[in-house]
Amino acid sequence: MVWGGISLEGRTDLHVIANGTLTAVRYRDEILRAIVRPYAGAVGPGFLLVQDNARPHVARELTDALIQVWEEIPRRLIRSMPRHCRECVQARRGHTHY
Repeated sequence: MVWGGISLEGRTDLHVIANGTLTAVRYRDEILRAIVRPYAGAVGPGFLLVQDNARPHVARELTDALIQVWEEIPRRLIRSMPRHCRECVQARRGHTHY
């Protein structure tokens, strides 16, 4: 099994899930903390994580990690949301700058 992330800014390295299955703990430690978090920091305040509802992505063990990341969302990003939302609505499912 492998995991990789893509965005308009580029892509992450491909991560090979070796030695067993991807559990919620491994997803948190090997993917979210080790890959997604640094990548999000490099992309900047416009970063948005979108994932499917695979079992490791939504498991209860992720609660603490998600709360921590949620509380670290910069206030400037929160203040910019009305502008982002307005542009998305105006684009009517078309391309935006975000």
